[in-house]
Amino acid sequence: MKYLCVFLILTKRDCLGLGFWEFIFGPPLGDGFDVVNMVTNYGYRLTQHEVTSETGHILILHKIKAKRKNVTGGTYTPAVLIQHGLLGASDNWLLRGPEKDLPYMLADAGYDVWLGNMRGNVYSRRHIRLDPDSSSSYWDYGLLQRSVLSRNIHEVLPRRKYFSKVIDYLCHDGSFMQKLCLMLVLNFVGVDYEQFNTTLIPRIARHYPAGTSLSLISNLYQLYTTGTFSSRSFKNFSENNNDTSLAYNFSAVIHPISIHFSEGDYLVTEEDINPLSEKLPNVVNKTKVPFPAFNHLDFMWAIDAKNLLYTELISIINKYV
Repeated sequence: MKYLCVFLILTKRDCLGLGFWEFIFGPPLGDGFDVVNMVTNYGYRLTQHEVTSETGHILILHKIKAKRKNVTGGTYTPAVLIQHGLLGASDNWLLRGPEKDLPYMLADAGYDVWLGNMRGNVYSRRHIRLDPDSSSSYWDYGLLQRSVLSRNIHEVLPRRKYFSKVIDYLCHDGSFMQKLCLMLVLNFVGVDYEQFNTTLIPRIARHYPAGTSLSLISNLYQLYTTGTFSSRSFKNFSENNNDTSLAYNFSAVIHPISIHFSEGDYLVTEEDINPLSEKLPNVVNKTKVPFPAFNHLDFMWAIDAKNLLYTELISIINKYV
């Protein structure tokens, strides 16, 4: 079996403001329309799978299969794993429906589509020993580490009901505050919102943010400030304060890599992409989205994402299956 790694880079650098308000405003509540209802409501098949990591975190994977009448291909069904960004969850990819969202398009193209959930979000908030509500050790993890041992751990709690209600009230379609809502979000991801459907804001607020650890955010900040891709840094005070982080070996990434980026993305710029593509040994495709105003969130929610990105992406995946 061949493998293709596709980089739709959706890591956010600074969402602590949202996490803080989530912490303040009360118990978890979505919009009553979780990922199971989202998918089955359109006639697609969905199964939920539990995976236990080496650190004991219990992760949830959602697997989507096409409507039986729409499935193409033979008995062999290749798989595609789609991973959300920081503070996100699997349902972030499913807010608009089959005509616009990538997972449905891949399912209709004959793939088993797996949607991952990172440790600590609303779907993967369990552990074989630790209680996330009472144990700080539960939240002690970095971006890619199997095990971490930091002492000062903080938690960014999952989405909260009052936060989503406030956003719904202030940012609904036609609200005089809607432009301010857009400015607050786009300040971090790109200033243009030509491809953003503003009526989607209240629904996004009900599903995002979905929870994470400040330890992980600290790890991301470390990567940003050092300009390296490495494990979370710890100071070894017994050895002259040496930095104990380890750089990842890019030469070990042997599968074909397809990288997709955009000019309007403030979080992942072309200056970020170029050195990354030079370090990876098997980049088979590097494509800039042909729309200058395409920003960070547009990779998931652009009005024309299908024509600007998804159709080409599926074609590339088909080539390497």
